[in-house]
Amino acid sequence: MRCAVGTRAVPLMISALYTDTSLHPSILASYTQAAQQIAEPSDYTRFREIALDRSIGYGRAPILEWLFEIDVDDALVVNIGELDDPTVRAYILRSFRHGKNSRRPARLHAVVAPYVTDPEPEVRTQAKALLKRF
Repeated sequence: MRCAVGTRAVPLMISALYTDTSLHPSILASYTQAAQQIAEPSDYTRFREIALDRSIGYGRAPILEWLFEIDVDDALVVNIGELDDPTVRAYILRSFRHGKNSRRPARLHAVVAPYVTDPEPEVRTQAKALLKRF
């Protein structure tokens, strides 16, 4: 049943997401969070596009995390590339520590280390917690 529901609902949630991108990011995040709850692996390509769409701001954070559930290697590349966006940085650092992403390549240490001195307290917290796991 989940597949059938997701098949119909995910495109509707995605279209709702883009109906008004001027909505508050927390509302956009609720759309993406709901979509990721019913998404199927076949939605990966579309969700990857959404994860790279910076017009959504931190509304795309649940999608960036969801990518790790389906394709860890590709999600790692996508998430590292999005670390320069401060709206999702803390979420990305947290997702490096949780879920199926237990494999942490050595190069990730060098990527994360500069964020220990980030001006945002949550980013610093997540970076320090992640570096302790290496």
